[in-house]
Amino acid sequence: MSIIGVLQEISTPTLDALLEDPSLVEEFIAGDSPLDVEAERLDLDQYFSDLTYLLAGYNPDYISYEATTFPELKANHELMELSENKDFIPFTVIAKSKWDGLPLVNAFGAGIEIGDEMGYGKARYISAEQVKEMSEGLFTLGQEGFETRLNRASENEDLPFDLAKDIQEFLIEYFGEMLDYYQNAASRGSAMLLYLT
Repeated sequence: MSIIGVLQEISTPTLDALLEDPSLVEEFIAGDSPLDVEAERLDLDQYFSDLTYLLAGYNPDYISYEATTFPELKANHELMELSENKDFIPFTVIAKSKWDGLPLVNAFGAGIEIGDEMGYGKARYISAEQVKEMSEGLFTLGQEGFETRLNRASENEDLPFDLAKDIQEFLIEYFGEMLDYYQNAASRGSAMLLYLT
């Protein structure tokens, strides 16, 4: 069974309630919480790692590998220290990547841990302001920028993961869904939970 990445839009009052009582996080995710689920979640299936590489410049499965983490992230010693023994590098958006001049958007890997360990790590949250920042970063990157990154990455033989043609189609589709999801959440002033199941 694959590990699945999930985005869950939540209202700021719901986030406040979860911050007040982090033990509710797992119940909320399971649908057993007294808190209302205000929006459908977005499942990224097992493609969250590949999407994180293409959007944010690193693959969570291979942070320590030279070929899978963009040099500008590797050169940021503070970020590398913060990500030591973690699955994700803690940043939201880097406005201009040295790779292509477009933003690096950590749309699945960002966030502050909340709640208890859930089997594949703790859930993370980002604030409404950070959701807006992510939405703007994804919009600036755009479909064309994403597909250009995907084409470049698919030609890189040093990557220890596969970006075969059939996978590329899924990634393009998921990028569009993520962009829409973030834009809708930002338009409602929502926060976001990010987690693995």
